[in-house]
Amino acid sequence: MLPVWIITGFLVYPSYQQNNSTDNSTSTDDFDYSRCPTGCIFDGSILYSDSIKNFPKKCSTVCAPDALYIGYETDLTEKQLTSTFKNLKHLIGSLYMFRSKFKSASFLSGLETIECDNIGFFKISLNDKMTEIGMPNLTNVSCRVEITANVKLLKLNLPLMKPMYSLTANYTRIDVDIENNSENFCITIQEMSNLQSNKDIVFGLNGISGKYCPASKSDVALGTLCNIENSTLSEINSTCVNLVGDLIIDESNEEHVQKLNSVESIFGSLTIDNTNLTSIDFLSKLKNIVSLKENHLAIRVEYNSELTNVSFPEIQRVESRVYVPIVFNNNSQELLMSPSFCNDIRNNLSGNKSWVVKFDNKVCDDIEEVSDVEKYARTTDIPTLMLILYCFYRIFT
Repeated sequence: MLPVWIITGFLVYPSYQQNNSTDNSTSTDDFDYSRCPTGCIFDGSILYSDSIKNFPKKCSTVCAPDALYIGYETDLTEKQLTSTFKNLKHLIGSLYMFRSKFKSASFLSGLETIECDNIGFFKISLNDKMTEIGMPNLTNVSCRVEITANVKLLKLNLPLMKPMYSLTANYTRIDVDIENNSENFCITIQEMSNLQSNKDIVFGLNGISGKYCPASKSDVALGTLCNIENSTLSEINSTCVNLVGDLIIDESNEEHVQKLNSVESIFGSLTIDNTNLTSIDFLSKLKNIVSLKENHLAIRVEYNSELTNVSFPEIQRVESRVYVPIVFNNNSQELLMSPSFCNDIRNNLSGNKSWVVKFDNKVCDDIEEVSDVEKYARTTDIPTLMLILYCFYRIFT
């Protein structure tokens, strides 16, 4: 059997060639050269000792219609690349770093924007020596973002990067895939905040793999930051806007839930288990929950027999590394009788995926079917058996 890295290489490299071929098609037929300053077009693709002579070193904005590709063919030093890119601020075209020898992309530290019309790539994959990306000035990226399979990558160091939809694109979806890097890889609160700042950003099917880095001064600047891992609900500040850790509400601390009135983002998960709560109105400002733990739900609400209101009016993004990130089980029957609770949560979330939330193992459409049957039963004399058969027929056909 071939080694895994060889198999992966054959899979990814043709993918680059295919993507690059697509970019070439775009560049020759549709690429908008009017955006390119005179003399600032890089006609090559792969950067190496011969092609670097053609790179427009004096330009702050460079067009790369066929993409800018730094890979195992790049026989240049970091010093040479730093000198080449010292004036580069804006790249129009895709950027690939694939199977390169470099420990970081710090030679691109002056780069501020990448414009790919939402169809190109900012792709950094299979760089076996890379420990960080290191582009602290990169802000707007109008590309599909893919940072994967860099086995030594410990951090991004992309504190300002925000994937943005391009004004030249005919759709707004922006794909972001960050996974299968070092097992010790971490992402900062600031970086994750940037990634969830736009509802059009869609995380990969497996979510973002890794963990959260310890909070820094820049993270605190986001707003009042509280770490629930190191304190109890009774101890946290009532002005918390960003909450780090897995928030667990149960009968031992439910009396303190009003302290969560200001929380907008949870960098971790939310569990409400076995309480006497009737409502979760204390989370009325909650917008985002992103859990990075493997096989860990983002929201789990179970065994709350008095709970009759589970509205999240401001919710926009709920992400985890499981297929169904939001689960309600064994709460009051009222939650099953009104499909609006399920529908409101699902419809508010980015992507509007039908399976993203379940109530007692039912997706929203199933709850609506059951609710319709219940309403129908109250106005007819259908025998119980006929009603059950009708219910099964509506759900499974």
